[in-house]
Amino acid sequence: MQVVLEASGLEKVYLSGDNKTHAVREMSLSIGSGESVAITGPSGCGKTTLINLLGLVIRPTQGQLLIDSVDSATLTPKQRARHRNQVFGYVVQDFALIEDLTAYHNVEIPLLYRQKRGRAKDKKGLILAALDQVGLKGKEFVKAKNLSGGERQRVAIARAIVNSPRVILADEPTGSLDSKSAKEIMGLLHSLVHAGKTLVLVTHDQALADQCSRQIRMADGMAVNS
Repeated sequence: MQVVLEASGLEKVYLSGDNKTHAVREMSLSIGSGESVAITGPSGCGKTTLINLLGLVIRPTQGQLLIDSVDSATLTPKQRARHRNQVFGYVVQDFALIEDLTAYHNVEIPLLYRQKRGRAKDKKGLILAALDQVGLKGKEFVKAKNLSGGERQRVAIARAIVNSPRVILADEPTGSLDSKSAKEIMGLLHSLVHAGKTLVLVTHDQALADQCSRQIRMADGMAVNS
């Protein structure tokens, strides 16, 4: 199994005046291609900070993060942006959709930031294929604000996978959904793993964590098991 993400001694410290908050500390982990890994723990333990570090959304205070054996500290700002756009697909709890845009145009957004945009016909095909993959065929041109919660999360997942990323980072993706929709979304995420994607899932729900192949439990910014 190829290692996709490898962290060693990863730490993130936030400063506020003379106060220091160690959001993540002494974090070492290895995540392989095709794995589904749940990051669990109580609120405020550093789960979201960790997934933001892994996805290059924020920079660590210290420690090393390797992506496909490349030290992320050596990446230029342009290369970091390219990784965020093409290596990682991000799914968040509150969907983060643009309400007045259609499902189609929300999914289009990552393609607008690609280095090589390609032909309009090819772009359209990618968008429609992503929406079809998440079960939204026929709702491509419905505005996000007119979709149900489960449908909105499906749009968010389609947006995350439209660039064919290798790693899906999902931060409490079912936290605002009813149980039926949550079950459907988890089924969709695991279908992506079966198709070869790597899933890193942040959740406080132990039942969802148990569906993953491995769990990393956090407390006070540290891994207490892995």
